[in-house]
Amino acid sequence: MSTRSGLAWAIALLLAATACSVPSSPDPANVPPSNEPPAVTAATIVELTNGERSRAGLPHYTLSPSLTQAAQIQADQIATGGRLDHMLPDARYPRLEDRLAAAGYSWQAAAENLAGGQRTASLAMDSWMQSSGHRDNILSSMFSELGTAYVVGPSGQQIYVQVFGRPR
Repeated sequence: MSTRSGLAWAIALLLAATACSVPSSPDPANVPPSNEPPAVTAATIVELTNGERSRAGLPHYTLSPSLTQAAQIQADQIATGGRLDHMLPDARYPRLEDRLAAAGYSWQAAAENLAGGQRTASLAMDSWMQSSGHRDNILSSMFSELGTAYVVGPSGQQIYVQVFGRPR
């Protein structure tokens, strides 16, 4: 790993570490859960993310099929393991870089946002934007691409994943 990519990885890891906590969402008591198919919810996350970037005067992220695959891997692992965390030691792909390699994504910089329990994509985005680490990833100029995933776990918990990257 070059010094430049090592520095980018260290920064991305720091951003991801600050984004590890599950963001609190507004009281969803009166918000019905989304009945949209998972792919529609994942696409909504992309739209909402790029909307936040537009409001901040930043270019939109490009949707990456490889980052989407990495996000889906993590969403599925969280649902299966019942643990919302960036590092899942007992999972097949425990670290973000393992998921990126499995998806065939060659990267300079990468980070991941997770949210769980919010009843809609909009509530998940609101939670991320209220958390400095998550917000930093969403509004970062370090990344140019995005992949998203959404699943409902066996217990009914909604799980949202964003994976940000800049390819080599």
